[in-house]
Amino acid sequence: MSGSQSGDSGLYELAPEEPVRPAERWVPPQQAKEDAKPLPCPQCRYDLRGLRSDICPECGLKLTYGARRRAQDLREGRKSSGWFDRKAVVMAFIGLAVSATILGLRFGSVGLMVFGIDFVFTVVVGWLVFFVCSIVWIGFDQPLRTTVLQTIGAFGFFTGVAVLLNLIPIPGLITSIIAFAVLAGVLSDLLELDFQDAAIIALLVTVVRIGFWATVLFAMVS
Repeated sequence: MSGSQSGDSGLYELAPEEPVRPAERWVPPQQAKEDAKPLPCPQCRYDLRGLRSDICPECGLKLTYGARRRAQDLREGRKSSGWFDRKAVVMAFIGLAVSATILGLRFGSVGLMVFGIDFVFTVVVGWLVFFVCSIVWIGFDQPLRTTVLQTIGAFGFFTGVAVLLNLIPIPGLITSIIAFAVLAGVLSDLLELDFQDAAIIALLVTVVRIGFWATVLFAMVS
């Protein structure tokens, strides 16, 4: 009897197990309806649904974060605003107005002059860094004049935030971390970048900017 039981157990052990089906992910009906629509490439209108590559097989467009956002806009019927980015203009105006008002009241015309030089230098460096990063790995998916306007908007808004943060009595390290996070977030939003790419650009611009002013101060002292 024991031999029979051991034989049966051996048969059970050799029997293949039934495959377990993965649980299906529940998708809200509205989302399922949207997913059923074509996802057109923003350049050639090729349907990108199910595509695993980050390159459009039809026209070769690199599907960056910004390109995917524009594809989603096309799917949902939202029209592109063209090269003129109204949001960037508004953000630049707000940031520059805040910065100029506070620095003008605190430091007068000298403060405004230094602020103007720093802002122009930062925008130029910021756009050049973005241009180089786009060549190396990010890719191009917008007109250059659009990215120039968006760069001005991002750094213009950032200057306003940075000036306001300096009025708050908190440690300088915390202020720097908050300002850096704001800059990376604004660059990510306006230039339509992944946050990690925006953070790299923000870091590179910060390093160049600090190096520039350290060189200026060293030259003035010596």
